[in-house]
Amino acid sequence: MGKLLICVVIGYLLGCINPAYLISKMKDKDITNQGTGNLGTTNAFINFGKVYGVLVLICDMGKAVLAVVVSRYLYPDFLLGGIVAGSMAVIGHILPFYNGFRGGKGVASFSGLVLISDWKLFLLLLAVGCIAALIFNYGCSISFTAAILFPVLYGVKTGNILVFLVLVLCSILLMYKHLENLRKIKEGAEPPIREFLYTHIMGGS
Repeated sequence: MGKLLICVVIGYLLGCINPAYLISKMKDKDITNQGTGNLGTTNAFINFGKVYGVLVLICDMGKAVLAVVVSRYLYPDFLLGGIVAGSMAVIGHILPFYNGFRGGKGVASFSGLVLISDWKLFLLLLAVGCIAALIFNYGCSISFTAAILFPVLYGVKTGNILVFLVLVLCSILLMYKHLENLRKIKEGAEPPIREFLYTHIMGGS
């Protein structure tokens, strides 16, 4: 129980380190009222441009990776520990205690968890997500496909029901955070992924 609690604390505290929040403070700009309104990678691209957007992406992925690596180093024979720490990093990103539990949507951090857990699955889910995004023309397709498929595929690979359940809980929170995107799609207010890529990635600053 002690090992599990330490992994929970390590993951959550690392997840709470939010580069988009820090950049916002540095630039004296409250991005929770601009763009997507979230403290995450997408809104960093929208408000601060490509350089800061990429930096936030790397950091958000990196903190989940670091959470898993640290937990594995401390408890190399405790498979569940790494998954718990990585999942808590995602949760810490979404629900940081110092900002009224208002953070990002957790996609980049979840991607980091997938990457460090199984890089082959990461590439597979990235390919499936990109195909879904191109078909439906909405970025949240990547989030939903990864959140649905990863717990199942990794749970089958490890054969560990507790690993599966932890990942399911993390994925449920991730999908819950994206329900707003579905509402915006229904209302026609969600920007298509091609438009976002052209404006903020290919043609942005």
